[in-house]
Amino acid sequence: MFPLVITNLLLGAINCALTIDELHENNRTPRGYKSRLQICSRIYTESSEQGLRPELAMAVGWLESRYSNAKGRWLTTRGGRKVRAEGPMQILKIYHCKRNPRCDTLSTGVRLLARLVHEHGELHGLAMYGGGSINRKSLRYARIAIRTSREIKELLLENNVSLPDFLDLSLD
Repeated sequence: MFPLVITNLLLGAINCALTIDELHENNRTPRGYKSRLQICSRIYTESSEQGLRPELAMAVGWLESRYSNAKGRWLTTRGGRKVRAEGPMQILKIYHCKRNPRCDTLSTGVRLLARLVHEHGELHGLAMYGGGSINRKSLRYARIAIRTSREIKELLLENNVSLPDFLDLSLD
């Protein structure tokens, strides 16, 4: 089990380095590169554990926060309460961390995304993640996320980044 964890972490780091370098708009290394790499690697690992395509979760993390822990803009809930999305996956803690105000926003966001995609399919699950309901604006978000995930997947395939052939995932 130990070699699998190291391989998955290493693979996540390589994938994330390529992704950040490619998706970042200019030629300079982004501020906080090391932190962004660590966050992206965690998204990769967590999504793999949740049975979610890593490039899909990586796309959402990129679109939501550019792999940072920044807080989002202020939003008003349906009940009139002002809140901010938090963490790399930009979740609303008021809804997703009700009983645990110190919850891990990255893991919670990836688990939420995995659940929505499994329940509603990729397009509608992403729309629900991005907007809380399915409407024109949230479907636009979902299409952008799918396009970004395809870019990431193509980038990784272009660079032949995948699990090594010698790794047998069926080992106990």
